[in-house]
Amino acid sequence: MSGSEDRKAQRAERKEQKYRELRKDSVFRGVLTVIGAVIFYIVIPLAIIQLGLPRITEYVPDTSGIEALFRRWIIAGIPIIIVAYPRMYYGLGSTRRMAAWAVFIGLTIFWALYIMNFGNLADLASINIDGQVINISMVLSGALVLTVIYRLIDLVIAFADYQDNKEAYLRDKGLPGDSPAEEAIEES
Repeated sequence: MSGSEDRKAQRAERKEQKYRELRKDSVFRGVLTVIGAVIFYIVIPLAIIQLGLPRITEYVPDTSGIEALFRRWIIAGIPIIIVAYPRMYYGLGSTRRMAAWAVFIGLTIFWALYIMNFGNLADLASINIDGQVINISMVLSGALVLTVIYRLIDLVIAFADYQDNKEAYLRDKGLPGDSPAEEAIEES
């Protein structure tokens, strides 16, 4: 019986240690998040512009709309890359992490609206099929609404995560669980 209790206690201690590590400020997590954001917001669209679009010119003679979409992707992604670091650097339960998440969610909503030209992708591309040119235009208002709803749900989840971990974060910093004390420790 005592061996089973010891294993349970060890598992509980490992779980608590893992939980404490997740709450700590982490340069590694912040840098890893920035690398992922750079890949998603800059490297992938540049690769598509430089490598993908020239290969489809036989079938799609006018790719200027698609290229403009990916250029908007890059331009609107730069502020998101900047916010990516503090979003993951600060520990769970930190007010600064919650603020960075709120800014990040706002920027990603703007990013989605901006790259989709606020739902109106007129003259996105022209396709040449047997000598006939077909212009492609799209209206994506439904997709934009779903994107905004999804991002707002992410904000609610981030806020719930903040509330769940606030007490433990303050306890780790050696403070009682009131908000002004948290702000004081973060400023120092």
